[in-house]
This record gives sequence, C-alpha cells and structure tokens, in this order.
Amino acid sequence: MLAVSSIPLFLQCPRAFYFKQTRPAPKTKTRKKQKPGKYAPQKTIVPVTASRMLESEWLGMRGQCKFIKEKGISYPAIFRKSARFKPTPEDILKLSLYSMLLDNCSEGRVANPSTGAILHVKITDSMRTGATTALEGAKNVLVSDFPPPARKGSYCSKCSFRQLCKSIPNAKILDDTEEWIIPESGSNDEPGAGTLPLYLQEQGAKIGISTNRFVVTKDGNTIGSVPLADVSQIVIYGNIQISSQALRKAFNRNIQILFFSSRGSFSGIAKGLSTYNSKLKPAQFHAIENPKAVEHISKRLVESKVANCRTFLMRNSSASEEAKSMKRIIEKIKISNDTSSLRGYEGSAARLYFSSLGTLLKSKAVNNGFGFSGRSRRPPRDPVNALLSFGYSLLSKEFTVALESIGLDPMHGFLHASRSRRPALALDLMEPFRPLISDSIAIGVLNKGVFSKHDFTIGENGCYLTSEARKRYIKHYERRLNTKINYNNTTTLSYRNAIRKSVQDIRAYLLGTQPEFQPLKVK
Repeated sequence: MLAVSSIPLFLQCPRAFYFKQTRPAPKTKTRKKQKPGKYAPQKTIVPVTASRMLESEWLGMRGQCKFIKEKGISYPAIFRKSARFKPTPEDILKLSLYSMLLDNCSEGRVANPSTGAILHVKITDSMRTGATTALEGAKNVLVSDFPPPARKGSYCSKCSFRQLCKSIPNAKILDDTEEWIIPESGSNDEPGAGTLPLYLQEQGAKIGISTNRFVVTKDGNTIGSVPLADVSQIVIYGNIQISSQALRKAFNRNIQILFFSSRGSFSGIAKGLSTYNSKLKPAQFHAIENPKAVEHISKRLVESKVANCRTFLMRNSSASEEAKSMKRIIEKIKISNDTSSLRGYEGSAARLYFSSLGTLLKSKAVNNGFGFSGRSRRPPRDPVNALLSFGYSLLSKEFTVALESIGLDPMHGFLHASRSRRPALALDLMEPFRPLISDSIAIGVLNKGVFSKHDFTIGENGCYLTSEARKRYIKHYERRLNTKINYNNTTTLSYRNAIRKSVQDIRAYLLGTQPEFQPLKVK
C-alpha cells in the first residue's frame, strides 16, 4: 500500500518517488540535536484531538491522519508552519486523499501549530478526482522495471537520489516551468484508465501465471498474455479453467474473477478477502429496515432512471407524446411517498419507453431484418432483446464488482427484492445507467450495421449472440464505458468511473457522511 505522505513526492518528481519506494535510502549526515534555548520550538497552540491510521485495500492507500474537533465534529487536518494564508497544492492533495479514506468527507483543515491559525478547506469532487489520478499514476510508475522521467527543479540540488539519477543513461528530464498542481477532472489521465477487464471466451482454454503476466493457453499453445498491472478484472465465459496460482495473484492485487455462462448470463464471482469496515454493512442493513431510507433511495433511483430513459428517447427519436407522458410520471414520482406506487410508476414508464424504443432503429437496421415490438427476457426472443439482455448482464457485473470492492453487500438492495443468486443492490444502482449504456449500445450497433442475422442463434430456448458477436459487442461496450460525461453538473467522468462514483455516493449516504443520495441524471 502507498502512504498518503508519499504521493506529493510523485507529483514533484516521479523518479525520486520511484527511487524512494524501490531502493534503500542513501546514507545522509545526521544533524545535531537542537539544544533548548532561544530558538527552541514553540509550544503547540492548536490541539490534536485524535490521530488515527486510515487504510483502504480498495484504494491501495494508507495514512496516519490527525484530526481537529470543532463544534463536536472531527475534521482531517494538515499541520505545518507556514505564513501562507491559503492551502498549498500539497495540502489540498493530502486532504483529498484523506477524504477518500474517510468516505468522501467534504471538509478539512490546515493548521499552524505555532500561531493557532486554522484554514478551512472545502474538498470537492474535482479535488478527489485529481488526487485519484495522482494515486493511480504513482501505482503505475512502480510497476515498471525502469525509472520514470525526472522532473527538474530547484529541489534537485537537495535530493538524496541526485547521484543515482545522473548515473542513468539517456534519462528523460521533464521541464519544470510550471508549479505542479493537482490534476483537475478534465485531465485525460483519468483514474482507472490504465487497467481494463480481461475477457476470455475460447472454450477449453486455460489461464495461468508467468512472472507478472496472465498467460492464456490451449492444447499446450500460448494464445496470448497480458501484464497483471493492466488487468482490472477477469471475465470468463463458459468452459475455461484458471490455475490456483493465477487466482492467488489476482486476489493479492484485488482483481476479481467473474464467471458467465457460455450464453452470457452472469453466474458468479471469485475474489480475495473483503475489505473490512465495521460500520458499513451494519449501516446498509439498518437502512434496509428504515422505511424513510428505502423510500429516499428508491425514489431517487426510479426518478433518475425514468428521466434518463426520457432523455435517450428525445435525443434519438420524435416520440414527443411518450416523452410528455414520462415527464408527468416523473412529477408523480417526486411527490410519491411509498415504494409500491414507485414501482407502479416505474412500470408505466417502462411500457412507454419500450413501446417507443423500436422507432430508434434506422433504415439500415430494418433492412438487415431487425425490429423491436417489446421487451422479452428469460429468455430473450429476438436479436434486439438478446443485445439488451447481454448488455444488462455486463452492467450488473460492473456494479457487483464495484460494490464488493468498496465493502457493500450487492445481494441486499432497496428497490429490488432480495432473492437467491440475484445481486439486488447492483440491480438497483444500475437502473439509471441502463438506457445510457446498454440500450444506447444495442440501438447504435444495429443502426451502424455491426451485426447481421447470422450473429445470433435463435431456437426454442431463446435468442443469443454467437461467440464472435460477443467479442464485437464487448469492444463497443468498453468504448462506451470510456465515454466521458458531465456527472450531475459536478465533474467530468467516464461512465466507468461514474459507476464507481455512484457506489461511493450510496456508501457515503449509508454512513451518514452525505445527507442525500443522487444517482446519475443526464439532460
């Protein structure tokens, strides 16, 4: 795990950070202890009310955080002796990282222990996004076997690694014409952008481990390999074996293995030991028994889902009457006060939505023989429904992984009833994302002519994509997850990270660190 205190050095100079993390510290001259006298340290005026080690396996980060208590509330604090009247970039970075370890707390403090001055700092989503970018960048640097480029600056003359740095041939030096700052949410280096799921569909294949790479073989021949550092999860379809060595490596790196049937149904998950939070799961189960919490979460989810369905129709068709009816349903949802009526409104909106979804298919899709007369599932009866079902299955996988990683139980939800073999909370949270990801992909690939009738197998047991068709769909699915959007007018995120933020927001609401839960709603 990386220490919070080490991340500022990464932004100051990636190479110095790399050396400090991977090599023993050079010997330096020890300073003489200062004798008490005229220049002895002044007595601390600002009291530290608590100091606690914070740790998150999901983030791969830990740090010793000090707290200042004001009006009964403890705030994470940075202590430094400085005459500045505003927080430094390093202060903001550390407070943002501590905020992530504290379930996205919204405020922190910067205190001068000598003068007693305390600066109040509001921690925004863009600050946390920038801090996450820095954290992911630091992790990626440590994966390499070669030191990263150095960043030249005034601190080079004081760096304990300067001799080692100069000894590296053909070393690239980054210019230091600007003061380093925390990357904002508009940065291209979005957190999580460096890792992707590894999808396996070759029936009879085996996945093992060789040094720091996952290796896929079949009949003794190597099909392919990928570095561990590039993999976020492993997705297995059908009859594919995975070795115990590969499982252990995956568990050590918090890489989860997802199992699907050969037809694409999500069937199970294998993971290492869960992140422990003594307050989170009790808070989740307490909220499930609290009618007000259930009503609040369910109402926000249904409202966001219907609004996003309406937006998707208005952007892609002329279904004006259906859009007006859905708008009236949204107004009724806002004043509803029980979950049974919410489910009724959701059902009415779904009938309007799916009755108009077929109008989004353009002439190219229609000429290829594709049409849509209504939703059918378990099993899907036609190609459009097969695409929708496969997309929903992948989406439920994303939310299940995110919930498991953060310490929530995906099997117990608020809107969907809890049943065996059904991740109810994952299904809850994915509702607003259905039209934006799965439905959008299904309509888009058919209108572009990506699929033909030969890409589907149709029989008494339903309609399903072939193995080759799934590969093509997954490419479009991953591309869609990397598409960036404006998340509720707060920050810019890819859909992949919007999923993570939705999970983080429900966690913060359950723990009481966030007064309301607001899912993704697009306009």
